Amino acid sequence: MYQNIKRFFSTLLAEAEDKTGESRKHSVELIMATLMVEMARADRNVTESETEQILAILQKRFSLSQDEQTDLLALAKDQADHATSLFEFTARLKDLLPHEEREALVELLWQVAFSDGVIDKYEEQLVRKVADLLHVRHHDFIAAKHRADPAS
Repeated sequence: MYQNIKRFFSTLLAEAEDKTGESRKHSVELIMATLMVEMARADRNVTESETEQILAILQKRFSLSQDEQTDLLALAKDQADHATSLFEFTARLKDLLPHEEREALVELLWQVAFSDGVIDKYEEQLVRKVADLLHVRHHDFIAAKHRADPAS
């Protein structure tokens, strides 16, 4: 079973690397949505506000219809259920996205974390790990956190 999951993710990530245009865009959207789902799950308590925040981000960031948002979120949850590590996702995004887009993703993750009003230590740890894997500089990580903080 492990080999099947590994093969599935290898295929998904290879598609993101090899294809251009719409396929590449959809692959990036899926990977980013999956990381947001992982963020919501980091404290083992996915709240309605976190789910609503993810849907709002998907609509605003990717200009998706409500049905497309729902479908992408369901697919992202499935990907997160079968994920073996964050590296598979972040390595591909690091290759596909410029630094500014990777920094924007870190800000989106902070937005999901802030959406329930509490930053859990596991949420902060996950954002730090993703930022490190995406090679987002520390001062950009902190700036993204401040931009995402509704109290700022």
